[in-house]
Amino acid sequence: MGVSGRIVKECNRANMDRGVSLGRVDYHMFFRNIEGHLLMSGRNAGNIGMLADMVCDYAAKDEQIPTILLTGRLKLLEALKERQSKGYIDRLEISAPSSRNYHPMYGMSAQQVNRLMIAAGEEMGCGAVMDKVFLYASSVIDIVSTKYPVSLPALSAILKEDDDAIASFAVQIGMSNVTVDNILGNHEAGIVFRRIVWRMEETFENVSLPENDTGYSFQTGSQRDGAVMAFYQISGSQKLMNAYLKEELYAVLMRQPKIRMILDEVSFPEEGDELLACLMQMKRQGMIELIVSSENAKEMLHGVGLDFGNVCLFQHSTTGAAEDISREVFGTYQYHYPVCSQGRPPAVFFTLEKDMHWHIGTEERLKIRAEDLYPTRGFFGCSSDYMAVKTTNGSGIYLVPVSEFFGGRLAKNVFPQSVRPAL
Repeated sequence: MGVSGRIVKECNRANMDRGVSLGRVDYHMFFRNIEGHLLMSGRNAGNIGMLADMVCDYAAKDEQIPTILLTGRLKLLEALKERQSKGYIDRLEISAPSSRNYHPMYGMSAQQVNRLMIAAGEEMGCGAVMDKVFLYASSVIDIVSTKYPVSLPALSAILKEDDDAIASFAVQIGMSNVTVDNILGNHEAGIVFRRIVWRMEETFENVSLPENDTGYSFQTGSQRDGAVMAFYQISGSQKLMNAYLKEELYAVLMRQPKIRMILDEVSFPEEGDELLACLMQMKRQGMIELIVSSENAKEMLHGVGLDFGNVCLFQHSTTGAAEDISREVFGTYQYHYPVCSQGRPPAVFFTLEKDMHWHIGTEERLKIRAEDLYPTRGFFGCSSDYMAVKTTNGSGIYLVPVSEFFGGRLAKNVFPQSVRPAL
């Protein structure tokens, strides 16, 4: 073996540090075997059939962890309903325009409801009168709570009466004079509060009817072992919807030690969104198991750190988008390659011969580049499209043919270990 051969061999040995191998697995086997947080990003991450099967596979695990699915795609909810009708999943509740069964604020504390109403009032530009609105709202909530669980439909029902009727009812049930005076002495605040309640009803119009009395919310649904609650998260008042979901998750986790959250193309309207910040905090604290699916996860999560133990990276619409995410989730390594330089032999005045000097060059490269995911042309035709997979079960990264991942034909252990590194 010549010098060049030894250099190439040494480069190949050094490039083993990349830690990338070929692997085979189908998504059913993958979802049933992984543990911990999961990130899926790329065009195939939006495959409705795969996502619906993923929810079913997670529900089939004998963990009894309540699962909440927030999605911005109605087709996924339709696919789940179809699988439920075929018996592939039970204990499933779907809140969507086709089944508006959600009962907003049911089971929340008076303090949580007040915070949401104040947030809605400030968003509507009612800051100048919010102190009086707070007094009026607190009194109405106290009146409702004496007879019924506090909820948005219950507040809406009592506010259909005028202030005199509400005050008269308060007297009948033995409320204090302070409560009655807050109702009768804040007529303007009552008008504003009614507008706030209407705004909140518009926020939930995709998942709830104004007169709902179903008693179903994430809090009540999560009390059933292994329950799956699918929720259409898109709203005309997205900021208010996200503020509500944050409060609801806090309330759920007061009763449940841990829940599973699945986010599929959800909407976070701005950086620093309170729902997004809440989810990331709960993820770090181990209170939720977070599964994220998006055609561009970095864009959906507004640049939040993508620290996930399990990763599925598919092709993106642009190579730059794929490599941005690859850099964060997989990192880089030192790529070694042979370099040849030519020079004239020393102490020779004139000769046509040249010295060949071989050495090793290095450069920083992504462990997974966009070109690794695209098919390549060989002697026997083009290879398959690939996806990059990482799991918490090992430190390596695997290039898996997309056709096999979606084929559902494999019944082997996840990722065979005896494969040749893909350099």
